[in-house]
Amino acid sequence: MDPSQIRLVQHSFTRLAPDAEQIADLCCARLFQLDPALRALLPNDLREPKRAAVRWFARVVADLHEPTRWHGAVRELGRQPLLSTLEARHYDTFGSALIWTLERGLGEEFTFDVLGAWVSFYAQLRQTLSSKQGEISR
Repeated sequence: MDPSQIRLVQHSFTRLAPDAEQIADLCCARLFQLDPALRALLPNDLREPKRAAVRWFARVVADLHEPTRWHGAVRELGRQPLLSTLEARHYDTFGSALIWTLERGLGEEFTFDVLGAWVSFYAQLRQTLSSKQGEISR
């Protein structure tokens, strides 16, 4: 990611922060719409997992200018038992749900440049998470 993409991801994430709970609800609803089987992998009460996910994303987004720091956050996430049950297609599904949610949450601010920045970020995140998951499962 280049510096302008980092700024776009950080700015757009900041714009959504005041509505983080609703945004997380929207993303989960879309995720389960795209792949209903994912719902069974999560606890019945999603309030705390959603809060934790928002906090985790906030940490990663804040550290985008420091790859070693956000990779550390990815390693921490990679230690979660849930990740051992995920397949590559699940990451793709989450990426689709995330982009769909960002588009709805940002409205007219979801420009082509913002889309490109988030796609670039998520591709790096997915690659890092997939490689960390592989290290953990060995």
